[in-house]
This record gives sequence, structure tokens and C-alpha cells, in this order.
Amino acid sequence: MQDYIDSIARGETQIESQRSTQNCCEYVNNRGKTKHVFQLFCECNEVDESLEQIMTTGRIPNRTMCLRLEQDISDRIRFPWYGGALKLSIWFFLVPILFTLEYFIACLTLSPIIVSLLFNVWILWLSVRAMKTADSARSNMHVFYTGYALFQVGLLYYQRFAGGVSNTINYFVVLPLATTIVASYFCLRNVDPGTIVSMAPPEQNDKAALAKYYVLHSADRAKYCRIADVGVAHYDHFCIWVGRPIGRDNKRWFLLFCWSVFTGGVLFWWLTWWLTQQEQHLASGERIYMLVVATRALLGCIATCLLLSRQCWLITIGLTTYENAHLYDLQQCGWVRTKTSFWENWRSLFVGTTHVNVTQRRAL
Repeated sequence: MQDYIDSIARGETQIESQRSTQNCCEYVNNRGKTKHVFQLFCECNEVDESLEQIMTTGRIPNRTMCLRLEQDISDRIRFPWYGGALKLSIWFFLVPILFTLEYFIACLTLSPIIVSLLFNVWILWLSVRAMKTADSARSNMHVFYTGYALFQVGLLYYQRFAGGVSNTINYFVVLPLATTIVASYFCLRNVDPGTIVSMAPPEQNDKAALAKYYVLHSADRAKYCRIADVGVAHYDHFCIWVGRPIGRDNKRWFLLFCWSVFTGGVLFWWLTWWLTQQEQHLASGERIYMLVVATRALLGCIATCLLLSRQCWLITIGLTTYENAHLYDLQQCGWVRTKTSFWENWRSLFVGTTHVNVTQRRAL
């Protein structure tokens, strides 16, 4: 058995790709070939060349190369599962390392709030760069960042605050709020955003062509999302923090998630600040760790508050984020805003319907 495993790792033994099912250690990679989890380090020429380039010349790969390496490594990191090995993103391991690095730097400088501010501003800068291309927006870094940040806040609350807060607050405020955050995040990740299976990708990607294509599908206010490679009814935007497009059927979950994260962030920051002021005997490392996590939670709640406010305003006036950003181009192609009231706009959000004016479908 050991010889067989070694031969697989060396690439000498090929696994049949014609079989319709795989065992728990086999999987079909991005190139359509059936591989084995023990072949993790086989045929890594591109990764090896990039690492050698960094070590010998000090040259950092460009963004395109980094994205290709991320996809290649993530496709290889698998763990055995019934019906075939499951993929595990490289960011599953890297994000905790980044959080640990942030805490280590904060301990060295003894300025946890400043370090956390700079660290999260850097993450925000990466998020802006990530939206410039569809390939970079598909990166799972921000998804795991959101998940780990929420887990870290919840774990710290359980360890430090749960026993010091009254049962009334724990049972009637904290527990429902935490449940809402987890449930809305789970729904955002799993509920269909309003996929239109019959919608094909546009042939051209310039602004005018995309605007005309949107007008052709204005009955559903649908746009083809190049990041997710699907057409989405009542398309609003693609959220890199949850890794899903926001559309007709999951937008209400998105608003609930933003509201719960904002409320929970404010509560957590207040409790952390109160505890650090009251308990002066806290160890330096523990105090720094609490302030780092609380600062990240505060920045997150501020960002979600601004996003939530903007989303509520756009819903009130009857526009999506995409329509608001490309309003001029759409109007040049014959698109006319739907005249609907405040109540109709919010009702369509909760019911899951799409308001459209017949004048939006005039010939191009």
C-alpha cells in the first residue's frame, strides 16, 4: 500500500479519469483530470518557479500570477470526503496567520488600536483592488476574513463577557443577535440570489454593450454577473465579503446581515471598552488582543452601517446599486426609471417581485 501511495505521489501511477465516481481521496481538478490527495505536491512547476523567483531574485509575482497561484494551490488542498475529496481554499490557513501577525505587531508596538486600524485599512485597499477584475473578485480571501472575524468576536465574547453580563441581556439581546448574524450569513452563502439559467453572457463587455444588454433584460432587471458567471434577477452588486451576488432573492438577507453586524459591533466595542477600563489588572497581552479584536469589530460595524444606509436609500428611490452607478449609460440606451412609491419599493424587496415599467423595454 505504501509503495502504491509513493508511486501516486511521484506521478508514476495514473488514476483513471473515466470513472464516474471517485473514492474519498480522489477529485477532478480545474483541468478536468482526476487526481489523488497524495498528489498535492506533484506537477507544481508554476508554483516552484514562482517561489524560486522570489528566493533568488526577490521579484514578487504580479497580480495575475498571484491569482493563478492561489487558484492552483486551492485546487490542490483537499481533504477526504464521501464521494470525492473536497476543496479547501488556501485562505482558510492564511487568514488566521494574518490575524496572528496583526496581534504580534500590536504587542511589539503597544499600539493595538493604531495597528488594527492600519491593518484593516490595508484589507479595505485590497478589497478595492479585488473588484477591478472578475478573476480577482473571485478570491476567497474576503469571505474567510468575514467568517474568521465573526468567529473571533463570538469566541472572545463567550470567554470574557458572557459571565459578566446579566442573563437577561445574554438571552434576550446577545443570543438573538448572534443567531441572526450566523443565520443571515449562512443564507447569504446558500440561498439562490435569483439565478436566471437561460441568460447567456453578453458577447461584448464595453459600457454601451452592457447597458444595451441590461435593457434587453429589463423585465427582470437582470444582469449577467461575470464574477459568478450567472445571470441574476434584480441584480444589485457582487459582495466579495460573502462571495455571492446580491439579487432579488437574497437581498433581504444581505440587509439583515448588515444590520445585525452593525448592531453587534457597537455592542461588542462598548463592552470591550468598559471591561478594559474597569479591570486594570488585565495582562498586557490579553488587553492588546481584546482591543485589536474590538477595533476590527468597530470598523466592520461602521462600514456595514454606511453600506446599509446607502442600500436603504437606493431601495427607497427604486434603484439598484448597478442602476445607480450606470444610470447615464442606461438612459442613453433607452432605459427609463420605474416610477414606484416608497411602499411599493420596500414591498417588492420583501415579497421578492420586480417592478418594471413597460417604457423600459422600448426598442434599442
